[in-house]
Amino acid sequence: MGLIIATLIAILPVGYGYYSLLRLAMMLGCGFLAYQAYATSRINNRWMWILAALAITFNAIAPIGLPSEAWMIIDLLAAGALWQYRNAIIAAQADNA
Repeated sequence: MGLIIATLIAILPVGYGYYSLLRLAMMLGCGFLAYQAYATSRINNRWMWILAALAITFNAIAPIGLPSEAWMIIDLLAAGALWQYRNAIIAAQADNA
């Protein structure tokens, strides 16, 4: 939930330091979630690829230089994808209960 809120905050005009921190958090967070989706048989591997793509897009080591308008769209799409992943996790847990 924290990554979702962080990407939505990035739509606002905040300082460059926030965007750098967001890149690092998204790269590490989505990388971990991609590994978790791969290691867990409950979730379709489609999520592994989506989360890995997000981790690469928000790469803090070799950042992708795009205009701020493009990053706003990417932030919204990332927040939507993370929300859907969250819902998929909740549904999978409900099915196993």
